[in-house]
Amino acid sequence: MNDMSARVRHGTALRQRGKERVQKILRSARTLFLTKGYEGLSLRSVAELSDISLGNLTYYFGSKGDLFESMIDDVLGEYGGRLEQISEQHVDDPAAQLDAYLSFLFADCQRTEAQQFFYQFWALGSRDAFVAKARDRTYAVFAEQLTDYCQQLNPELKNATINERMLLLMAHVEGLHIIFGIKGLPKVDLDRLEKEFKRQILAAIGHSAESA
Repeated sequence: MNDMSARVRHGTALRQRGKERVQKILRSARTLFLTKGYEGLSLRSVAELSDISLGNLTYYFGSKGDLFESMIDDVLGEYGGRLEQISEQHVDDPAAQLDAYLSFLFADCQRTEAQQFFYQFWALGSRDAFVAKARDRTYAVFAEQLTDYCQQLNPELKNATINERMLLLMAHVEGLHIIFGIKGLPKVDLDRLEKEFKRQILAAIGHSAESA
């Protein structure tokens, strides 16, 4: 389980059983968020789906806000964990790290659950200040990851240029959630599309596939 100590009530979820219960609660919260949106994510509905009492749930999470932010932390933790695995598999090779990371993101954007999550996240963030704060925090992490790759692969880039390239990279990645979620678009060879996706990102950074 990812570290949710900042959101879970202090002194709870210390034992394995408590940690497992928290993880079950977070899975239920994510399911409700995907299917019913933030409005349908009540403490009572999460407790019912988790097959626990409302009192048991509030023992771990004192408010809907704490639960929602823990759920976001859980999602971020999964992406962060995958990035850490990729980094460990390609130590001292940022080009290989980026290639593997982009392969992961390309595949992840095709998952229905990932599409549902980010569609809800974007929509709610445009009208709910609390969700907008969580959204901004999420993309700050993503921006930091992409900025790091830009700096490693092209150290000569100036900071202003790095920021511009980072935003372009983010637009490339987030656009995949949209096109993969739309039915009726022309069918394409996904392997070729992935290669072109990577080529354009490397070109934006100023790092050719040949030099990688």
